[in-house]
Amino acid sequence: MATRSNWPWGTPSGRTTMLDESADGEWFSRRNPGLRRPVAELGRLFADGIPYLATEVQLFSKSGRPRPKDEQDFTAVLPVLDAAQRRWLADALGTAHPWHDRLIVIPGR
Repeated sequence: MATRSNWPWGTPSGRTTMLDESADGEWFSRRNPGLRRPVAELGRLFADGIPYLATEVQLFSKSGRPRPKDEQDFTAVLPVLDAAQRRWLADALGTAHPWHDRLIVIPGR
């Protein structure tokens, strides 16, 4: 059964939330229902224990109609994304998205 949920991330009070879909323990994108990820893999913890939404998932959510602020966030975060995060986001965005090529790491560069 699919459900729409508020996922509290960001602060202990849940001040930052992500509204999206889930079914059978899997999150899926409303923009692309084929894009799925286990709900248990959506969150991360800062060193002090404060939860936050996985960066690559947050960037995907901002990518639908990127505003200048979203572009700034993407540019700021890009250098700290690891290879797995870059690969997931590149696959999620597809080759037509303007951020896609900037996610591809070329060996030797």
